[in-house]
Amino acid sequence: MQTDAEVVKECTSSSMLHLEVALANTPTELQDELRTRLLRSASFNDEPQEVSPRALLRELRSLASEEGHISRIQVQTLLDKRDVEIPADALMEQAEVEGVVVRLSDGRWMFFE
Repeated sequence: MQTDAEVVKECTSSSMLHLEVALANTPTELQDELRTRLLRSASFNDEPQEVSPRALLRELRSLASEEGHISRIQVQTLLDKRDVEIPADALMEQAEVEGVVVRLSDGRWMFFE
């Protein structure tokens, strides 16, 4: 089993994954034209953009203080910006369960490095 796989692209929706796979299997000289045509098609414009919890936590980690602290307000602000309907506390409780953060007090967490 290979353990040194390289992440080439991260996609936030199944339609974007479809686009990237199609482009990867297309000759380089045709990729720009295919991207333009696929992005204009209805299937890419109608599907809501879903943001993965992992991507949200990665972005939240970058917003945290030098000590790795983040507040409920910062979490909710990012969720609002990304149009994610999950409550800030629910996202961070899941992060606690997964061992990504520890609760410091009500509405404050610290990321583990």
